[in-house]
Amino acid sequence: MKGKDFIFTGLQPWDIPIGSNAIDIAREVSKDNRVLYFNTPLDFIESFRNKPKPETKQRLEVIKKKVL
Repeated sequence: MKGKDFIFTGLQPWDIPIGSNAIDIAREVSKDNRVLYFNTPLDFIESFRNKPKPETKQRLEVIKKKVL
């Protein structure tokens, strides 16, 4: 299939260091198609547990910009 539009949703963030089936499939499909991948930027527990991590700080900033 080529030249199509796809929307992928995933539970894992795009910027995680480990692999993900949804992300791997989205990357493969994007070679010949347009792909939009989205997920929830941050869950409640992660915002407290992983606060010092750069990925968490970046996601918190995204949320702040969208809320204000």
